[in-house]
Amino acid sequence: MKIGWINRFLKKMRFKYRVFIVNENSLEQTWSARLSRMSVFLFLFAFAMITFVILTALILYTPVRYYLPGFSDSVDRSEVLKISATVDSLSKQLEMQAAYFGIVKGAISGEIKPDSIQISDSIQFIHRTDEFIEKQKKIEIFEKDFEKERQRNKYNKRLK
Repeated sequence: MKIGWINRFLKKMRFKYRVFIVNENSLEQTWSARLSRMSVFLFLFAFAMITFVILTALILYTPVRYYLPGFSDSVDRSEVLKISATVDSLSKQLEMQAAYFGIVKGAISGEIKPDSIQISDSIQFIHRTDEFIEKQKKIEIFEKDFEKERQRNKYNKRLK
């Protein structure tokens, strides 16, 4: 009994239909084709698969992939970290220069008396610089360890 409905289904799928396209004004037949449900299904499936393959190739082998989340290179990440550290240090230096020029401007214009200006402690600035250099070294060590771990994980995935 189970085989009977499968045979009927396959017979329906293989049954041929004739499709006509007719010019409405002259009733002239312009195109015709013999199609079955199976051939239409296979055509649509093949079209979907070809579209999928083309879009996958487009994403994987062109720069379009960089616009998708998760496809950035690790080189880009380390470069972003270095640039952000540089921007951070430059912004701190800019703040210090702005404060210095504010004091100089006030001293020149006479708003601030030279005796009331606090002498900036150069040892404190050296200490801050040392802290920044230490942080930068830690960031670089972290990046190297992260890259080694990432490469190790890629290698382990390939082995599995």
